Amino acid sequence: MHPDLLALMENSERRVTLDLEDARAAYSNSTERGNAMERAIADALRRHLPVRLGTARGEVIDSHGRRSRQVDVVIADETHPFTFEERGQGLFFIEGVVAACEVKSSLRVADLDVEVEKAMAFKALRPQVPGGFMTTLPMPNLVRYYERRPYAIVAAESDSSLRALRDALEERQRSLGAGHADFLDGVFVVGSGALVNLGDGDETFCVSTAASARLRGWVGWSGKPALASALGWLYCIMPNQDGRTPPMTSYFMPQGAGRPPDDPQRRNVIHVIHGAQGAPHDASTSTTIG
Repeated sequence: MHPDLLALMENSERRVTLDLEDARAAYSNSTERGNAMERAIADALRRHLPVRLGTARGEVIDSHGRRSRQVDVVIADETHPFTFEERGQGLFFIEGVVAACEVKSSLRVADLDVEVEKAMAFKALRPQVPGGFMTTLPMPNLVRYYERRPYAIVAAESDSSLRALRDALEERQRSLGAGHADFLDGVFVVGSGALVNLGDGDETFCVSTAASARLRGWVGWSGKPALASALGWLYCIMPNQDGRTPPMTSYFMPQGAGRPPDDPQRRNVIHVIHGAQGAPHDASTSTTIG
């Protein structure tokens, strides 16, 4: 990471830490304290996202009748229609959503069962691909982050170590028999560090050893601001999509109207492939949880 950018992100995380301390001091009620801490995290994420993206709380649906649980930060692009207000509550269509984050005031190993269920409900949503669709996602990311949109947890704090969280996530993924594309993608804890599921190690966001070998599966690191890690990960893997047909057409048109579902143009997906977006994560400047 560029040193000037790192300094900015460190300052931003310090401001979030101060907001969290203010919330702890201001509220004796645990619910109010937790809500204030979650708002501080969510606002920090919003401030650093591109202006073309909007955010709100809400539920996400697909055209197959599936629905996510309530999500704290749904990130939608400019193709999404009028179903939410910035920082408000809304209903989202998966085609216009580029990522989602659950914000926790505190994250424990005991919380992971519920959080994994929420993540997998979101990852089960399937977008329809409009005719003439284009994406800048590299090929390994298409199934992982376009067909299933990115989902992560951002926590204000945790009384569990990164290693304990990682071990618990690996055990739950094994016990559920879940593939990388169907499972939680990342966990970022302010003041502690980051955990990211790198899949098979061939995706845009990667972590390499000193010998340039790409790591696989769940990998964690400390020593860098967690918010910087979360934003760097999001910038690498969020779909940047374009298409001649509005992606939400199937929700608004009467059944049977519009282009027939078996029209080959609906399957005319043009993948604009390029190299990795930015350099791989440099593990030499942080402590990797091996």
